[in-house]
Amino acid sequence: MVSAVDPSRTDRGDRIRARHALEALARRFDLDLVLIGPLPDAETTNQIKTLGARVFAIPFSKTQAGLGILRGLVAKRPWGMLYSRRLRGVFEGRLENRYDVVLAFQLKTAPLAAQVPARIRILEMTDSLGLYRSLLPRNTAHLRRLALIGAETEEARWVNRYDFSLVSSERDKAAIQKLTPSANLLVVENGTTPWVEPVSPGAKTSLLFVGNLYYPPNRSGIEQFVRHDWPSVFQRTGLQLRVVGEAPRSVLRTLRSPGVACLGYVRDLRTEYERALALVNPVSYGTGTRSKILEAWAAGLPVISTSAGAEGLEFDDGEQLLIADDAQAWSDAIIRLSNIPLMWTRIGAAGWQHVSERYNAQRLWTDALSTVLARAEEIRT
Repeated sequence: MVSAVDPSRTDRGDRIRARHALEALARRFDLDLVLIGPLPDAETTNQIKTLGARVFAIPFSKTQAGLGILRGLVAKRPWGMLYSRRLRGVFEGRLENRYDVVLAFQLKTAPLAAQVPARIRILEMTDSLGLYRSLLPRNTAHLRRLALIGAETEEARWVNRYDFSLVSSERDKAAIQKLTPSANLLVVENGTTPWVEPVSPGAKTSLLFVGNLYYPPNRSGIEQFVRHDWPSVFQRTGLQLRVVGEAPRSVLRTLRSPGVACLGYVRDLRTEYERALALVNPVSYGTGTRSKILEAWAAGLPVISTSAGAEGLEFDDGEQLLIADDAQAWSDAIIRLSNIPLMWTRIGAAGWQHVSERYNAQRLWTDALSTVLARAEEIRT
């Protein structure tokens, strides 16, 4: 497995997905993880080893990554594509084995993983960068749109060089297949592991938002919520809004509001889940499916989300979660959960059950890997 995403931390959707992919491979194979980026510390390396992988680190600094983005703009390649000659040389020097399977985690690692001698090549796309670029608001994401120029071309190029490509939703699959109808694309939905002991009912003092605020959909969603929806919610409930996730200072300034606390990165979310009445997900656009909803379901915590924020997930409004698309709906949903304990218990339990039966990560990835290996054998014979 070749990855520029550290699977030892689970504070972002891509890291959670990388961890699930790594665990699935480790259950089936002797696994080497080539981790590209800042050199991992001993704790990170040990955590990855406990997941079942040997770790080979290839240093690649933020400065080098930034220069790569600039080169990508000139070459019309999307940000993060790892085309560095120096990096390719170091990577080639580490290849000593011929592998049964190589998995490139996300499009950025495709050029490197393509060099690995292997019988089966899998490109884990997570979601479609081309689709993501088309969904970015034109009036607020100029630099991000520019940095993603050429995404569709690169996706079409690399899915045709890999035996199989994996995405997290049917919408992402359709976007890529529109450009490359012959590609072997398989949907592996995001999932998680249900908690053995879900959160308990009782006095709830906060609402919880979890998300990396460097990611535009998260940033714009929570900013919009705090600006337009939160004042009436705070006035009616007196609850605190606790925002968990890495964030630039500019975003922290926009979130300064009565009743809002920005906590930054939190390694263990159990305390936050226990004190929360619900997870709020005011995201208005994006690709893939929201891992934050799945993680809250796994904890037995009720979820309130916009329709767009829950897109791609199977659910019934009022059963596994509550949909709120305006300020009045947000206030009403929160008041109902606060005033009707049986409703809180019912929705939390339904979400936990839904993850257990429909979005269990181990089952999703085990089934996907079995499907890929079976298809590979059929192609050979």
